[in-house]
Amino acid sequence: MATITKGDLTELKSLSKPPVGVTDVVTALILLMGHDMRLATDWHLCKKVISDTPKVIAFLQSKDTKTVDPAHVQFAKDKLAPYEADGLKKISMAAGNLFKCVSEIARSA
Repeated sequence: MATITKGDLTELKSLSKPPVGVTDVVTALILLMGHDMRLATDWHLCKKVISDTPKVIAFLQSKDTKTVDPAHVQFAKDKLAPYEADGLKKISMAAGNLFKCVSEIARSA
């Protein structure tokens, strides 16, 4: 199983204008966590969500998407589809690590 660290989340939330691949992976995470679309597509609001590191890590470990709107799951899958972990790691190691975790969850949802 892929893992994400507190340091990875700190790196991601420190980005003021992240590349599109990074925002797409974080958007997918936010949607799979059950947040609404408005929150998931606003980088400043996404940063607030990933600032709650214990909650994000707990979600990634639990992989619980039972209560997530199926449309959000599909949107998350669509956001992740163009990417591969190795390609994202060239942009940001943290984004590549998060991609692995989030794509595992999206596939199982």
